[in-house]
Amino acid sequence: MSPLVPAPIGNGLLPDHPDLAGMVVTEVLRDRPGHAVFAVRWRERPYFVKVFRHADAAGLVRATVATLSRAAEDLGQAENAVVRLRLVLPEAGVIVLDPVAGEQLTNVLLPATPQRRATLIARAGCWLAALTHERERAAFGPQYWLEGLRKQLGAQATSDPVLVRHLSAMREAGREIKGIAVERAASHGDFTPDNLYLDGARLVGIDMQRSPQMAVARDVARFLVWLHSRRFEMPAVTRHGVSAADYAALVSVPGLIPADQEPILRFMMGEIMAGYYHQAQGKPQRRELLAGAMAHWAKA
Repeated sequence: MSPLVPAPIGNGLLPDHPDLAGMVVTEVLRDRPGHAVFAVRWRERPYFVKVFRHADAAGLVRATVATLSRAAEDLGQAENAVVRLRLVLPEAGVIVLDPVAGEQLTNVLLPATPQRRATLIARAGCWLAALTHERERAAFGPQYWLEGLRKQLGAQATSDPVLVRHLSAMREAGREIKGIAVERAASHGDFTPDNLYLDGARLVGIDMQRSPQMAVARDVARFLVWLHSRRFEMPAVTRHGVSAADYAALVSVPGLIPADQEPILRFMMGEIMAGYYHQAQGKPQRRELLAGAMAHWAKA
């Protein structure tokens, strides 16, 4: 990762750049050492601004723009779409994005009936299938993901009994699928209901990551584990540790996950469960749900 550099200060939060003159931050949506996201008003209209704070901020801007542009082309920007670019300033590490109409999919899912929930989950799957329609196949390397997870978990990988058991089960699962063909595509990178907006029949993706070719199954896995982590109790019927109904709604989307990719999907679900469990320190209910998911995952 590139070293971080201090962000130049204009109005206290934004880089001092003539093209941003008159822009006013109305809300801080994210403020991390490597990047920040702000809601702003500019020229009497609302926008969103993403500011990269790495030494190679210009490169990160260009890579993100390439990802968004490619996604817009692949999706067609009609029923399936991504947020539109308004202004790109690589030298300032800045991207200005149009506001997104509609409602965050998370908030639409919350009050939904089971039938409506399944329809919405499938709708998200159709968006991802459209984005990832051009795919390649390569040999799957589970060790890469296991090593990344071990680094993420740190000392908990050997001290937390829940994670010790789960990592053992994951290593066994990895041995069984090592080298099988995995479908990869330029995908979303953080595919969750928080990053999708429903506007009538239109579904718009936001917060696209700089996405090299990656396993399509990983985005599907993230969506399913994210849904589980926001539940209030374990579902009565599970599939690989998550709601069987949610799983069926997403995996049944035509063209999204071929049958031979399901073992990889299961493995990726296990990897993301462990990461979410680790991140949920201080959130006992979420952590309990994820521990339950990992226990059910191991029995599959």
